[in-house]
Amino acid sequence: HLGGTLSIVEIMVYLYYGISNNRRVHIVLSKGHAVLIQYIILKDLDIIKDDISDFGMLNSIYETHPKMGIPGIEFPSGSLGQGISGSVGMALAYKYKKEEDLIFTIVGDGELNEGEVWEAFHTIINYQLYNLVVIIDVNDYQLDGSTSDFFKVGRLKQVLSAMGFHIEVCDGNNLDEIKQWEQSLSWNIPNILLMKTIKGKGISFMENNNDYHSSFWKINGDIEFALKETE
Repeated sequence: HLGGTLSIVEIMVYLYYGISNNRRVHIVLSKGHAVLIQYIILKDLDIIKDDISDFGMLNSIYETHPKMGIPGIEFPSGSLGQGISGSVGMALAYKYKKEEDLIFTIVGDGELNEGEVWEAFHTIINYQLYNLVVIIDVNDYQLDGSTSDFFKVGRLKQVLSAMGFHIEVCDGNNLDEIKQWEQSLSWNIPNILLMKTIKGKGISFMENNNDYHSSFWKINGDIEFALKETE
């Protein structure tokens, strides 16, 4: 799942390295198929001690979706819609216990096809879960094509605002823009951040190329071209 992983690199980097809030932060990847970037960051932070080079291989504990038991992974996801639902449960628990923990959950725009996601949105509003910030990765693609026929940014902003969310829109591949949204969060109503991204960002032949949604290298030499472009 290289395309959807590359679209959230800057978002994940900011969440792990850039958050200035003093509250304890939890990060749940609802679009769990992009877990590779989370493993890489957890390894860089020395939270994961193991070698992760066997990622996705037979018998590796580092599977292609998050699972419990791996340091730094707080909720298993893979079946779309469940990560945000688990995040709602976590937020409710911390609110009930009057703890100041803050949860960020990253949802894919294709994941919005799941009714469970919208049930989670309604629950967030119903319980006024200010301690849960939802980030939607709007990279305009899902497994079987474009998401923009259903989930254009303007329409999403209109619908989610009508539900009662505070909405911010920014370039999710621009760290300077991402830094600004933390100052724009509202602590009076729940927040959703619409992060416009490019699927496959950073590797020219993968950008906006849905062939790389969930497949291995397409042609001989792809991996060499990709490594050269990321040097």
